[in-house]
Amino acid sequence: MRAIVIALCLALTGTAALADARLTVLMDLLKISETARIVRDEGLAEAARLETEYLDGRGGEFWAGQVDRLFAAEAIVETVRAALEDGLDVREGEAVAAFFASERGERIVTLENAARIAMNDPAIEAAMAGEVATLKTDPDRLFVQVERMIAAGDLTERNVAATLGASYQFMSGLAEGGLLEMDEDAIARQVWDDEARVRAAARDWLHCYLTLAYTTLSPEEVDAYVDFAESDAGRALNAALFQGYGKVYADTSYGLGRLIALGASASDL
Repeated sequence: MRAIVIALCLALTGTAALADARLTVLMDLLKISETARIVRDEGLAEAARLETEYLDGRGGEFWAGQVDRLFAAEAIVETVRAALEDGLDVREGEAVAAFFASERGERIVTLENAARIAMNDPAIEAAMAGEVATLKTDPDRLFVQVERMIAAGDLTERNVAATLGASYQFMSGLAEGGLLEMDEDAIARQVWDDEARVRAAARDWLHCYLTLAYTTLSPEEVDAYVDFAESDAGRALNAALFQGYGKVYADTSYGLGRLIALGASASDL
């Protein structure tokens, strides 16, 4: 029944941009609400770490309330929704929906989200790092497929850009809050100095994450997914998702910087 509903929604006449009904279907197929909750949980964990590092864990109720609002799952969903609406035309949206409406597509999204949660466990990340290191010396078919996936989505470059952008916004928040005495140029130079380390970490993490996500798929299923990722629709989807989540990370990083600066100044009173 679900496939019939999807087909009917996609058959509706639309303009160059995705109509609301089509976009809602697409958001559901991509499990954006589920992914937003994962991003929220990761953000809350990072906020707790920063609270300990910068505020000795004494952020208090104000900190907790502001962080909770900063990482509101509903706001994350709406940001990604806007990016998908801007980044996909009707033809691309139809191709994306057709792929992810299948049992294979649904399973891939589920596996990707599960792998992302698992990679937040240091023990699992370390185990995957060891496995990938071994595969680098003796690549198997999945290793080659993961390489293709990374290249198809320009995933290393996009992750580096998002990470460096988030770092810049975080430091800008600290500076504008008076906790860091650096101008924009100085912040940019310091952030860029970390580019090589960020690039190496991003590439290693991507290999570990994608290997973990796709290890239970058949080689043919992974090939089909990589083929989709290399298509115009796949590339457009990837660009739109990075646009949306990149904005989420930039906005929340800046917000955390400002909150830390505010908390530090309050503790000095």
